[in-house]
Amino acid sequence: MDEETLYTGPDRRSRPSLTDDQIELIAQRAAELAVQKMTTDIYANVGKSVVQKVFWMVGVIATAVVLGNVSIRELLK
Repeated sequence: MDEETLYTGPDRRSRPSLTDDQIELIAQRAAELAVQKMTTDIYANVGKSVVQKVFWMVGVIATAVVLGNVSIRELLK
């Protein structure tokens, strides 16, 4: 076929159409994945926050013990 000649016959491309049930199933699965990802992200952020606070408290206690000759038992009373 020459570059200047265009095809003028019937359209031979197929466009499969989805049923309403298939669309609903795809949308439901996408929503489930979105909720799962959001939940995982929230738990990761909460865990990260808790770990940071624990490390901060350990650092404060260690600094108090080293600089102030304070025993850990006194700090935890």
